[in-house]
Amino acid sequence: MSLRVAGRRKSRDGYQKNLDPNADGDLNAIDTNAYRIALSFKPNDRFSADLIYNHQDDETNGTGFKSMYVSPTDPATGKVLAGTRVNDPVWLSKPADFAPRHHLGVDQRQNGVMALAKYKVTNALTLNATTSYRDIDAAEVYDADGTSLPLFTNMEDVGGTQFSQELRLNYDNGGRVSWFAGANYYRERSKALVDVRFDERMLLAQASGMLNGGPFTGLPKTTPAPAALFDNTAFTGALLQGLVAQSSKGNLVLTSAEASALAARLDPHHVETSRNESDLDSYDLFGDMTFHVTDRFELSGGLRYSRDEKTTIWGSSVQGRSILGGADWRGRNRRRRNADRRRHGPRPDPGHDRLRRYARTARFHCSGSRPSPRPTMATSPAGI
Repeated sequence: MSLRVAGRRKSRDGYQKNLDPNADGDLNAIDTNAYRIALSFKPNDRFSADLIYNHQDDETNGTGFKSMYVSPTDPATGKVLAGTRVNDPVWLSKPADFAPRHHLGVDQRQNGVMALAKYKVTNALTLNATTSYRDIDAAEVYDADGTSLPLFTNMEDVGGTQFSQELRLNYDNGGRVSWFAGANYYRERSKALVDVRFDERMLLAQASGMLNGGPFTGLPKTTPAPAALFDNTAFTGALLQGLVAQSSKGNLVLTSAEASALAARLDPHHVETSRNESDLDSYDLFGDMTFHVTDRFELSGGLRYSRDEKTTIWGSSVQGRSILGGADWRGRNRRRRNADRRRHGPRPDPGHDRLRRYARTARFHCSGSRPSPRPTMATSPAGI
């Protein structure tokens, strides 16, 4: 019996300075810790087994998204703090009410266990077994717009488990015929959730080309307005009037009262979520035989049967009403596949140790999938 323990730590300071005083540090840093424990057991010449455990965790304080058109500013005062060059500092942050369990950056954990066993039934026949399990849990929060204002912030939360079991029987007595046969099972359960938080007032200003406040502030196009300006319904109402008139080609005109009423309902904390989940079960039976005609020429043939059963669920939702729009739908798709693969062909090596030629044929059959139902849209009467 033997035991081996190994570890690794990788750390690097960030190289994109974050001007937010509440930031954990500079952006694009690396902080990885990993270790492995391996236990080997060999009681005799016929049996051996290995058990391997792996763990890794990664944690960073954010990805350095950088706007090349808008200067980093203090969101409260609008004071310009840096330029728009690639290496200039940024002001990136996460709203306090968004993803409260996570910080700006990556938080990821991985664990895996693998067991390997080998048993020599006879001198020519060997049984191999491989069992493995892995789970992943990761979340990343990032300020994707690259500006100091919280136009939109993203969170990706993914995770899942994987399990596999394979049994393989190998036969080789040194003669002309050798073969192997086996079975494999693979199971995966995975999920992914993406939240996007919008400040509809600021997003409206960005879409209107008025993130600087326009005539309300007189600031240059490259300087975002202070965050307090977007509370002013006279400003956001005027933006709505212009946007509605432009999109309707002048056929719809909002009065100042109507625009202000709509502007007051723009959501500064609007969140849209997309999610998907996948369950996969896969089964394989396989076999392969090789006939050694000579030392340089052999014939081989194989057969594999595969069956996959997969269920996928996806959907999106909107938290609360949205003046700028939203949708809610969900679909489901189930797919089952049967596969029958055969291969055969000669493998000659005509007098040259580095030259090999192959000829193969294959047959594959896949059954049809069940179509998903049509998506449905949540609807309600329009009104103010």
